[in-house]
Amino acid sequence: MRARVAILHILSFVLPLVILGCVYALRGMYPFGETGVAVWDMDIQYIGYFEWLRDVLHGQGSPFYSFSMGMGENTAALVAYHLSSPFNLLLAFWGEDSIVGFFNVAVLLKLSCAGATFFAFARNRWHLGAAALLASTSYALCGWAFAQASNIMWLDGFIMLPLVAWGTYRAVEGERYGLLFCSVALAVLFNWYTAYMDCLLSLLLFLVYRWEVTGASRPVGEGVSLGTRIARACRRVVASRSTLRYIVTMVLALCASMVLFLPSMLCLMQGTESSFNLLKALMPIPLFPPWDIGAYAVSGVVPETSTSRVPALYVSAFVLVAAALLFCDKDVSKRKRIAWAVLLACAVAGVMFVGPSVVWSDMKLTTSFYFRHGFVVAFVLAVCACEELCSLRRACAGSGASVETPQHAALFHVRVTRCVVVLVVVVLASSALVIVTHAEGAPSGLAVAATVASLLASGVLLVVWRARSQRASLAHGNGGVAARVVLCVAVAVVSVDVGFSAYQAFRVYGSSVDAHAQEQASIDALVQGSVADAAGQDGLLVNMAGADRDGTRAQMQIPQTTALFTSSVQSMGEYTSMVNGSLYTMLSALGYTENDPIFGYYANSSQLLADSLLGVDYVLSATQPAGDATLVSSGALYEYDLYRYNASLPAGYGIAGSGSVSWGSDPFANQVLMLQDATGSDSALSAYVDADVTEVSRVAEGACECSFQVTVERDGPLYLDFPVIAQATRNHCWNMVAQVYVNGSPVELVGSNFSGNVLYAGTFSEGDTVQVTLSFVEPQASCVTVLDGEQCKGAVAECVARASASDLIVAKTLDEDVLADCLSMLDAEGFSVLSWEDGHVTATFNASSSELLMLRIPYAPGWEAFVDGERVSVVSCYTGLSGVWVEEGSHTVELRFTPPGLYAGIALSVFGVLAFFVLRRRWES
Repeated sequence: MRARVAILHILSFVLPLVILGCVYALRGMYPFGETGVAVWDMDIQYIGYFEWLRDVLHGQGSPFYSFSMGMGENTAALVAYHLSSPFNLLLAFWGEDSIVGFFNVAVLLKLSCAGATFFAFARNRWHLGAAALLASTSYALCGWAFAQASNIMWLDGFIMLPLVAWGTYRAVEGERYGLLFCSVALAVLFNWYTAYMDCLLSLLLFLVYRWEVTGASRPVGEGVSLGTRIARACRRVVASRSTLRYIVTMVLALCASMVLFLPSMLCLMQGTESSFNLLKALMPIPLFPPWDIGAYAVSGVVPETSTSRVPALYVSAFVLVAAALLFCDKDVSKRKRIAWAVLLACAVAGVMFVGPSVVWSDMKLTTSFYFRHGFVVAFVLAVCACEELCSLRRACAGSGASVETPQHAALFHVRVTRCVVVLVVVVLASSALVIVTHAEGAPSGLAVAATVASLLASGVLLVVWRARSQRASLAHGNGGVAARVVLCVAVAVVSVDVGFSAYQAFRVYGSSVDAHAQEQASIDALVQGSVADAAGQDGLLVNMAGADRDGTRAQMQIPQTTALFTSSVQSMGEYTSMVNGSLYTMLSALGYTENDPIFGYYANSSQLLADSLLGVDYVLSATQPAGDATLVSSGALYEYDLYRYNASLPAGYGIAGSGSVSWGSDPFANQVLMLQDATGSDSALSAYVDADVTEVSRVAEGACECSFQVTVERDGPLYLDFPVIAQATRNHCWNMVAQVYVNGSPVELVGSNFSGNVLYAGTFSEGDTVQVTLSFVEPQASCVTVLDGEQCKGAVAECVARASASDLIVAKTLDEDVLADCLSMLDAEGFSVLSWEDGHVTATFNASSSELLMLRIPYAPGWEAFVDGERVSVVSCYTGLSGVWVEEGSHTVELRFTPPGLYAGIALSVFGVLAFFVLRRRWES
C-alpha cells in the first residue's frame, strides 16, 4: 500500500513534467530547441535580476546592495519579490549559459511541483488514490500557469497554495497547526505577493471548513428561520477556540518570515509605486464583458500581450464537469454546496470585476498582467472536483445493492448530461460571441472543438467510472480492474487535454535563448573591454542615451532594461518596481526620465550640464554628445556608440551649498538651481539661453503633426522639452507619443513608456535655424494632460489643437563657457576612491574648506558614514544623492550599507518560530 501511494506521489510530479516536456519538444523550446519563455517583463526585467543573482551565488557581489542596479539600489525588495524562490538556488550550478534557458527549466520544475503539492493535499484531504492525479495534473497545467509562466516568481505561490489549504484543513479538523504555520511562513518567504493570495484563500477556506464543522455538529431545531440559522452559525465560526488559534498561527507565520519581509517592506516604502484612489478602485467595474467568460474557459486561451484583459481560466474539461456536478449532487449536503459556491463566486468575481480584483491583488490596482490570482480559481475548481469524486466514491463504496438502483444510475446520467450540455452551450455561445465581435482573446475553432470534445469525453468517463466502481463494490472488490482501467483512460484523456492546452498557450512565447546569450556577450565585451580598459570600473556611470530612434514603439532592444545589472558599473537605467524614490525624483526633475515611476528611471539623451554634475563618465549614444567627448567604441551596444567625457567630475566632490533645492516642473530651471547651489555662484543662472521658437504649421486632422522653426541665440548644444507630453506622463498617460524630427532626421520617440525626457538636438552656432517636427503616433488615442494649468481630456489630436506653442515645445541653448566656469568652482581635485564595492565605499578627500562632500551614491536609509573612523550623518543631496559634512583638511571617508530592518527581521523571525512551537506544545497538551 505504501509503495503504491509513493508511486502515485511520484507520478503527480512526473506526469506534468512529461506532458510539458513533450510540449517543449514540439514547440522547439529549450532544452529541445532554442525558444524561451522570456517575453514581456521577463525579457526586459527579470533576465538582469537572475543574472545578478547568479553572480551573487557565485560569490560576485553583495546580496544586500548593488551599484550595477541603476546608480545603486538596496536589493532587499528585489530579492524578496523576485528572487527568493528556493528553485533559484539552482543558479549556483548554472554556468555561463543563457538565463533564458534556466527560465524554461524552472517553469518545467515549478509546474510539476504544483502537481505534487496538490496531489499531496488531495490524497490526505479526501483519501483519493489515482483519481487525485486527474485534479492535480489539471491544476498544475491550468491556463493561468501558462499565461503567467513569464512571471516566474508568482509560480511559488501557485505551488504553495495546496499546502496552505491542507494546513488550513488540518487546523480545523484536527486542531493541528504545524503545517499551516510552516506553509504560510514559507509561502511568504518564497514570494510574499502571491502568498497574500494564498492567505486570503486560506481565510475563506477556514470559514468554509468551520461552517461545515459547526453545521454537522450542532443542528438547529425546526421552525428556526434561515437568517437565524446563518447568524448562529457565523457566531459559532468566529467565537471559537480554533478561530483564535488560527489567527495566532497566521500572525506568527508572518512573523517567522520577517527576515525577508520586513526589509522588503521598508525598502518598498522608499520606492515610487504610483498611488491610486482605493475607494474608486474597489468599485465593481467589469474587466471584460461578463458574457465572454465562457470563451476564456476554452483550451489554450491566454493573453497575447501583458496588457490583455483575457483571463486564462481553463483547468481541464474533466475538472469543469466534476466541479459542475458537485453543485447538483444531492448526496453532498446543501450546506457544503452553498459554501463552495460562495467561495468559487468570490474567486471568479476577482476575475470579472475591478473591485474584487484589487482585493485579491494585494490591494493593488493592476495595469498589466491582469487576473493575477487566477490560480485561485483553478484551485477552487479542482477542489470542487475532488469533493465530487469523493462523493461518488462514497456512493459506490458504501451504498450496496439495497440503495443503488437503476433509477439512481439514471439520475446520475441525467445530472452528468445536463452539466455537460450546459457547459458545452456556454462555451459555444460565448466563443461565438467573442469571435463575431472580434473581442480580445477569441479562441480558435480548433480550440473550441477540442474543448467540446473533452467535455463530452469527460462526461462519458465519469458515467462509466461510476458504473464500474459500483459493480466492483457490489462484487466485494472483484471487477475493480475495469474501474482502474477507466481511471487510467481518464488520466490519459486529461493528459492529452491539458497537453493540447499547453501547446496552444505556448504560442505566445518566442524569445531566443541564443540571441540573449549573444546580447549578454556584447554587454560583457563593452564593460570588460572599452569601459574597463579606459578608466577602470570604480564608480563608473554610463548614461544610456538614444532609445526608439527609428520611430517604432518596440522597446525590447533598448538600453533602459536591466541588461547592465551584472556589468559592475553604475548606469542611468533601472526598470524595476522597487526603484529608489529619492533618486527617481531627482532624475525626473533634471529631465532625464518621465514623470511616472512605473517604468523606473533612464536617460535617453545626454544633457551636458546635468551629466557634469552627476559625474557621468560615459555616454552610449547614436550621435556625438555635447561637450568634450571622445569616441571609445563604435557600435558598442545595440548599434550605439560609446563616448567618454574627457573632463568628467569624480564620484565625489565638495559643494558650496547645502545640497537642498526645491524642484519645480521645468527641468532646465531645476538644473540651474542645482548648479547654483553646488557652486554658490549666481552666474549659474545664465547657463541656459532661450532659443526663439516660431510655429510653422499644425495639422490636427488625420495625421497629427506640428512643425516649428527654432532660431539659436547662442553657440552651444540645443535642448528641447515638450511640456504637454511631460504633463501627460504625469497623468499616467502614455498615448501622447510623438516622433521628433530635427532638420528632417528622426531623433527620438518621446512620450512612450521609456522616453519622456529632455532631448539633445545637436550643437549649433548663434543664428542657426533648426526645423523641429512632432509627428504624433496615435492622434485618436485618448489622453489626459494639462494646458494652461487646467486638465485637458480627449483625443491626442484634440489636446494638440488646443495647446499653445509654448506647451508643445521649449528650446534652450547651453552656454558651455558659463558651465565650465561654474564647474571649476567645485572642490573636485582632492577626491580619490580607495575601494568601490557593492554596499561598501572607501575614499580619501582633501577638503579645501568646511563643506559638504557629495557622493555619487543614491541616498537611501541604511547607509552609515564614517569620517576618519568617527560616525557621521549621511545627508540627502538634491533629494537623490548622499553626502557627508567634512572639515577642512585630508580625510578618509567610509560608507557601509545594511538593509533597514534586517536585524529586526531576524529577531522577529526567531521570535515567531519559538513562540509558535511553545504555543503548539501547550495546545497539544
